[in-house]
Amino acid sequence: TFQCRIGVDDDDSYEQLYAFIETVSSQAKVDHFIIHARKALLGGKFSPADNRKIPPLKYHFVYQLSKDFPHIAFTLNGGVTTMEHTQISQTETE
Repeated sequence: TFQCRIGVDDDDSYEQLYAFIETVSSQAKVDHFIIHARKALLGGKFSPADNRKIPPLKYHFVYQLSKDFPHIAFTLNGGVTTMEHTQISQTETE
């Protein structure tokens, strides 16, 4: 199991995340990723508490990873506050 955010500072594109998952899963043989669906903003600009709420959540990145890597388990982390958030609809994953 490996836990990470979707990116850091300006390194936050889906393509960068995809390449990271591809590398880690193949080199370290990781088959389960826990993805915090927001990027980290470093450099002291924001407090740790702010880093948990200011950058926008990008759930669609995690949904797309599930499609692009069907052999890997992904757990969404970040901003899930109700049972309704745990239910992924078909439209959210398309």
